[in-house]
Amino acid sequence: MRTWPEPCLQHKYRNDVGSSRDEPKGDGPLGAQQILSHTFMSHGLNGTVGLSGAPDEAKMIARPGDQILVTGANGFIGSWVLRILLARGFRNIRCLTRASSGLKNMDRLRAEFGDSCVEVVSGNLLSRSVCSQLTEGVSVVYHLAAGVEKTFPGCFLNSAVTTRNLLDAVTSAGTVKRFVNISSLAVYSNSTLGRGAVIDERCPIDSQLVERFDPYAYGKAKQDEIVRETMITSGGEVVNARVREFFKMPALATAGG
Repeated sequence: MRTWPEPCLQHKYRNDVGSSRDEPKGDGPLGAQQILSHTFMSHGLNGTVGLSGAPDEAKMIARPGDQILVTGANGFIGSWVLRILLARGFRNIRCLTRASSGLKNMDRLRAEFGDSCVEVVSGNLLSRSVCSQLTEGVSVVYHLAAGVEKTFPGCFLNSAVTTRNLLDAVTSAGTVKRFVNISSLAVYSNSTLGRGAVIDERCPIDSQLVERFDPYAYGKAKQDEIVRETMITSGGEVVNARVREFFKMPALATAGG
C-alpha cells in the first residue's frame, strides 16, 4: 500500500470558538483545490490546482480521457471538485448522487461544460450492484459521499458500510490507480490544545467520539479505518484527506453560475 500524507487541507483552521471561515476564491474553496492538488500527480504536488492553467500531463496519475468517479458530486465541495476537473479538461467523469438529492449544482455544470462530459448515476452505496456499476473502468476515485444523520447507527451505515462496499467494488474492478478518501478534521482530538492552537494531522485521533456525542465524526473515523485496512490488504494507493467543515456563504449562492 502506498499512502500519501494526510493533509490538513484547511491549515488556517484554529481551535477558536467562532473562528472565521475562509471565503472561496474564484477558483473555488481551498479544500476543493487542494483535494485535487494532493491527488492529481503521480508523486504529489505542492500548492493548489485551480480552474486556470494547464497541468503537466507527464506528472498526472490520470489523463483527461480516463474515467474518473466522484461520489457526493452534488454536494458543496463535491460540485467544486467536479467543476475543477471539468475546467482542467477531464471529459469522462462519472458522478454519484443520492436519489433524494436535488441536481441544481449538477445541472448547472452540465449546461456549462456539456452533458456528454458527465455521467450521472443516481443510487446508494449501500447497494453492491450500484458500487460495481460505478467503479467499472475507473482510474481515480474521489470519495466525498458521507453520512450526515444525527445517530451513530445512521452515520456508521452511510459512511463506514458504504465505503466498505465501494472499496470492495474498487478491488474487484482492478483498474483504480488511486482512491481519494475525503475525511474530516472532526476526527481529531483537541483535548490537549490551548485556545488558538492549530488543529492538523499531528493531532491524535479522538478516542472519545461516542462520549462527546459526535455521530458524524464517529462515522468518518470508522470510514478511515476501513480505507486503511482495505488498502493494506489489496495493495492499493490511497490519499486520506481530512478537510475542515465548510459553510455556504451568501456570496457563494451563485458560485459557478
